[in-house]
Amino acid sequence: MIIKINNEVLETPSENMTLREMLAWCAVKEAGTAIAVNDRLVSRWDVEKLTENDNVTLISAAFGG
Repeated sequence: MIIKINNEVLETPSENMTLREMLAWCAVKEAGTAIAVNDRLVSRWDVEKLTENDNVTLISAAFGG
């Protein structure tokens, strides 16, 4: 399945990937991360599944000083 993550076109290893599985596949830590799919903020990562041509935006908080 082809999706776009932060404007990068990628092919996922699975057709029925949840957002939580996508984070693991991308090696993104869940803490401090927000996900929007097709410009809609999503909070139920175990329930929401990706579909062909979804546009995913990952935002991770940065800490430091």
